[in-house]
Amino acid sequence: MLRKIGLYVFTCMSLLYSCTTDKGLDKLAPAFERGQEVLERTRTKLEAHQGYWRMVYYPEEHRSYGGYNIYVRFANGRVEAITELGGQKDSSSYSILTIDMPTLTFDTRNEVLHHFSTATEYFRSARGGDFELLIRGNQADTILLEGRKSHNRIRLEPIHEEPSQEIALIQKVHQTLQGKGIQSINIGSVNGVQIALHSTYRTMEFTFPAEGEGGKATSVKEAFHYTQNGIRFYEPVSIGGMRISALKLSEDASSLLDEANGLTFKLTIPVLDFYRNKYTVKMSEGSASLQFYGSLNTVNNGMRRQYGELLSTTMYLGRNSAADIEANLVGNDTSEATMLWHELTNTKGTSVGRSLSYEMDFASHGNNAQEIDFFAIDGNESTFWYYYDRTAKPWINLFRRYSPYKVEKVSSDAGDTYRLTSTKDSRYWFNLSAQ
Repeated sequence: MLRKIGLYVFTCMSLLYSCTTDKGLDKLAPAFERGQEVLERTRTKLEAHQGYWRMVYYPEEHRSYGGYNIYVRFANGRVEAITELGGQKDSSSYSILTIDMPTLTFDTRNEVLHHFSTATEYFRSARGGDFELLIRGNQADTILLEGRKSHNRIRLEPIHEEPSQEIALIQKVHQTLQGKGIQSINIGSVNGVQIALHSTYRTMEFTFPAEGEGGKATSVKEAFHYTQNGIRFYEPVSIGGMRISALKLSEDASSLLDEANGLTFKLTIPVLDFYRNKYTVKMSEGSASLQFYGSLNTVNNGMRRQYGELLSTTMYLGRNSAADIEANLVGNDTSEATMLWHELTNTKGTSVGRSLSYEMDFASHGNNAQEIDFFAIDGNESTFWYYYDRTAKPWINLFRRYSPYKVEKVSSDAGDTYRLTSTKDSRYWFNLSAQ
């Protein structure tokens, strides 16, 4: 029986080999030649352009980080890259070869191009970035690519000026939208659409009101990248029979305009600006509710058992200062970041010379500039968050869980003091003061 099976397998393998050698190879050669033509044509096109290419780049398969403008220039087998995040520049080699299909690969370390694909202590699996980009074709002067891992579409568009001016305009739009809320709006057949803008992580969430008795509100989140005059979504958002592809910042910076559909998205300015200021919070009786400072005590009980260290009862919210940056308290993507952070102490309350911080977005809550949304993002690597993550994360989750917060000024005697009270549960409140 085994001999018969073996003979059968041998016969099938022989037929397969025969088919491949007789006819299959005739087809493989032209396919290989076409692939080589794609490689050479792409290489020639990249290096023939003397200036930069704008690469609209979306890392991570779910696009949770939004999109970024990266500017690349190719010459003599090398690529120079500049990011919109802070004007950082780096140079490395690149290759165009076949890996299953024609691929543009950044094959040596580049601080700009490998930023989202670098594994670190906190981001053990990196952040979903691609450095192998499948070549999908051309659209006029634009080269169409696709991330090998993320499968996100990536565009290479030639530009004919130095990118510095364009980067400055993009950064200005980003800075203008930081902390802003968006008022609810009627879109097509859907009334009262609520919108949450996550400016740092370049996503916009649309929430539709419940339909019918017992219905639930539904939400859709779409990633975008900043442009010189506004934002553009990764793919159009379809709402109420309308498709929204891009929004333009109005001349007075009060609204985002969908010129194709004639829609105006009015911005709200938060009563507190966490992107330009830093605020102090004391988690103690009289300065915070029992629910808040009691929760910190619970977290610190775990910190004490696990590490013999504690989160200080004084914490800070908002943009890190020049002194913070000098002390290497920087964000994961930019030097200046908005964070929630504590100094670490020993059990006697003495500083151990380290701090712990978590990156956050702060924004006006929809129509109400007196309410602030807290969006937790990532643990901050420069403060060894990864080491304390399991024990300290519930503290971050608490702020996120009870967001948004109503803001009320309670004192101006020795600097402005504000009370933030959860709109979900008024038992959760804390005071903060401007530094």
